[in-house]
Amino acid sequence: MQRPSPVVEPAGEQLVRHYLDNPLSRSLVIGEASERLSWRRSHPMYPSRERLARYYATAQAVLVETQGNVSRLDQLQARRDLHAEYAKRLSFAGHIKQLALNAMNTSTEIAS
Repeated sequence: MQRPSPVVEPAGEQLVRHYLDNPLSRSLVIGEASERLSWRRSHPMYPSRERLARYYATAQAVLVETQGNVSRLDQLQARRDLHAEYAKRLSFAGHIKQLALNAMNTSTEIAS
């Protein structure tokens, strides 16, 4: 099965493909990203730019995979609870992606 080509700004397509092909690694990194980028965390510095790119790529991989799953569900007329679960995943991954992007932009502005 061919996966759709993701459009990625700060993270390379190769990194996104890596996380698409490695679900365990993707789960670990997205969990770390959620913890490190949340407002509840009071760490004075953002993670490194490389780490932020990994967070972004992981979130992009989750979005690509989930959107593919949603498309298949629509064709199969699947249960509503699965649609709700995928909606939550899309929301969560989009939020992590935006946090990582904001952190990359902030760290670039501070370094300039």
